Amino acid sequence: SNPVEKDRASTYDNLCPYITYEGWYPKIVFFNEEQQTIVNTYKTVINEYVEMEFAKFVTGARPITDEEMNKYYAELDAMGYQEYLQYYVDYYAENK
Repeated sequence: SNPVEKDRASTYDNLCPYITYEGWYPKIVFFNEEQQTIVNTYKTVINEYVEMEFAKFVTGARPITDEEMNKYYAELDAMGYQEYLQYYVDYYAENK
């Protein structure tokens, strides 16, 4: 059997239950230029940090404890994670 066809069928089977024919959601939509610039800035900084800290957690350089996780989440918030997330929340609310 062809793995590409198998993957394509699996994707189709997994997405179909979520498509509404009234608006064909999920649909592809985009941020405006100003929003995209801001989102990209947050995304770059936050993703670099997440990748770096993930490696520390995996290698044991940073313990996975409640205290460390709370510090990690606080560090993300200090970097603007809540603001970054709010762009997606607002965007979803406007385009659903």
